[in-house]
Amino acid sequence: MPKRMVATLKRNGFERLGDLERLDTLPPGTLDDEHLALAQRVAAWCRGLETGRPPRLHFGEWLNLFLPPRPVELLRAHYRLTSHATGLVLYRSTLRGTGRQLDLSGERIRQLLNQTLHSLRQTIPLQAAEPFYRAAEKTLKKFGGVVEAAQLVLTKDSAMWGDLAPAGVWLLLNDLMPGRITVAEHYFCLCSHEELDALVSALRRHLEASVTLVSLHDLARELPLPPGMGGRKNIVEALRVLARYLPDSLVTLGDRAGLLPLHGPACLRDIMAGGGDEVSLRQLTATFNRLVQPECGRGSGTLRVMLDSDPDVRKTAPGRYALRQADD
Repeated sequence: MPKRMVATLKRNGFERLGDLERLDTLPPGTLDDEHLALAQRVAAWCRGLETGRPPRLHFGEWLNLFLPPRPVELLRAHYRLTSHATGLVLYRSTLRGTGRQLDLSGERIRQLLNQTLHSLRQTIPLQAAEPFYRAAEKTLKKFGGVVEAAQLVLTKDSAMWGDLAPAGVWLLLNDLMPGRITVAEHYFCLCSHEELDALVSALRRHLEASVTLVSLHDLARELPLPPGMGGRKNIVEALRVLARYLPDSLVTLGDRAGLLPLHGPACLRDIMAGGGDEVSLRQLTATFNRLVQPECGRGSGTLRVMLDSDPDVRKTAPGRYALRQADD
């Protein structure tokens, strides 16, 4: 509990956790509303231990219940628990980066993190943390087994995470008990790393074998899913994320997927077919990027290379292209 809160309680004769049972004897205003609510939760949680049914804590309360303020500050800084950024990479702090925030060396941060996580791996803290893992698994199933940081920001699990960033909390939970949540470069996954690698490889093989863009709904029916994914419900949402982060991926807003080197030229030709006799590179680039997922957007340089090497496209002027006709 916060030092100021503990000092106030001790001045009023509260020495042990059991003394919190008589919080109602404190004069009004002795504790502010936030500290009083925390003390009441601690008392209720301790009472619940006797029956095996302690009340649920949100993640911030769980940290404050089992750690002193300084280790909590360390975890908040290292896992960027107050960030609410939309990219998972923005939550990956280095030891040196955390050290700069707290004016400590990277080695000292490493030691403190190991000590803090060791404290949280004890039986009672882990028992109290189990609802957080179940909530994470439930959220992953809702999104088909794969979820991004941006999606977590929009979920309605604020009662579980309090005012902390879910993505940062999940990274902490993964470090606390590796294997309960799989962390990839850009997203979290319900299945193991080995199962995820097999699924991504199967997805890429399907895209490479296809002549045209493939519907994600068709892929959801055809791809072999690992057991850890929890079935095919909402699997299209998971495939949308996996496909977007494939190298050279091309995923449209209409949930059709392919690979840029294989399917990009045809996509550009379709745009040109609806754009009149000739289309400027600028217009092509803008239209292409409006049709695809943000991660699949490309600059004019990339599209120019595809257009220049496409035998079905001719360059009519600098920065302008048209489809070849039968008599060209």
